[in-house]
Amino acid sequence: MERALLYARFSPRPKVKKRNRVEDGETIELQLKNCRRYCQMRDFEVAEEISDTFESARTTPLFERPGGKHLRELPENVTHIVTSKIDRLFRNMRDGLDMLDHWDAKGITIHFADQGGNSINVSTAMGRHFVRFMLSNAEFEADLTSERTSQMMQHRQKNGERMTHKNLVPYGKMIDPNDANRIVDNPDEIRMISEVLLLRDEGFSYRAICEQMECNDRQLRKGPWHPQKVKDMIKTGLASAALLHEPVAAERA
Repeated sequence: MERALLYARFSPRPKVKKRNRVEDGETIELQLKNCRRYCQMRDFEVAEEISDTFESARTTPLFERPGGKHLRELPENVTHIVTSKIDRLFRNMRDGLDMLDHWDAKGITIHFADQGGNSINVSTAMGRHFVRFMLSNAEFEADLTSERTSQMMQHRQKNGERMTHKNLVPYGKMIDPNDANRIVDNPDEIRMISEVLLLRDEGFSYRAICEQMECNDRQLRKGPWHPQKVKDMIKTGLASAALLHEPVAAERA
């Protein structure tokens, strides 16, 4: 009897901490159940079951995941890897093609037990062609989701909605006193950023800017002055400070 290794993966969800939840376990178990049924149909012996929870296939290559790394070198006499769908293994086309070539060189066949209601394996030319198409589609769907999310976040930011923890509000902004879910300009901080920009324009180093701002008794809400904070301030506060850049320049003159 040929032996197979089963693999399941559960993706992280926004705003959900990495902790065990009943529905997460059910998601993994449902995938493994489909894989076991497929193995029974193909008369494969299940050698091992591996799963990854809260692991993104888009950002983490298969062999870098806690469970996925065990698929690099399979146990003795295991010649098949069975997973529920192709996106459980990959959401990156290059990662997928590289791994398929790796397994093909070792004589290992990949099977997808429930790909749109059908089962697929890469031992045939049609199977390999279909998998390449699905890899491209999986990456496209991930890119499209990312693009939509980015557009949504940009829209919310333009409308003043707070997108970060209250302790991570960027320089030049503050939480709206009337609505904790929104951020507004912080005039005092914008003016301070403008001073930093002027000092930088005059050739001051980041460390010299820190010393000058301390001498001027300028205090940061995020702790003491530091060269890296000056860099961050210039990067994140440039647009806001530009509104007050000229008035401050005239005042200094």
